[in-house]
Amino acid sequence: MVEGMPVIETLQLVTAPAGFAVPFSTYVPPGMRSEFDEAGSVRFVAAFGGTVNPHAYMLVHVHPSAADRPAAADILDELMRSSAAEEHEVVPAERPAWALETTAFRYIAADRTNFTGSVTVAQHGDTYFHVVRNYPVEYGDGLPPRLHTILRHWRWEDTGEMLMQ
Repeated sequence: MVEGMPVIETLQLVTAPAGFAVPFSTYVPPGMRSEFDEAGSVRFVAAFGGTVNPHAYMLVHVHPSAADRPAAADILDELMRSSAAEEHEVVPAERPAWALETTAFRYIAADRTNFTGSVTVAQHGDTYFHVVRNYPVEYGDGLPPRLHTILRHWRWEDTGEMLMQ
């Protein structure tokens, strides 16, 4: 379901590049782009109708295997600093079964755009990872189903396990 209507889509297979912290694969719906970085992160960015919005995304960051468990509150604090949020609030969130902790938020950016999202901390083997969803509220009908599709198809290639079982 995208924007309340059933849609048949052709998904794009995305796999972690060689050397990525933990190998994975997933399927990405149309209107999304994936970007990897050297720090162990992959970012899925909204590109609806070919127009990229770098502020509407889901980031998955895999922490080094020896790292301590990250706290969602610390990740949220850093996100608010880097977003230059004018004001923000934590809102109730349901924790997915695969997660250790989830914190949802809303904030107003310097340009007065209203944003929403969440920070989720989870673990794969002895490695922690976190997922940040961040987007303008007007993306609320179209982006969350696409992000859910990415997570629903997420497969850890080192174990063959699905993120959502």
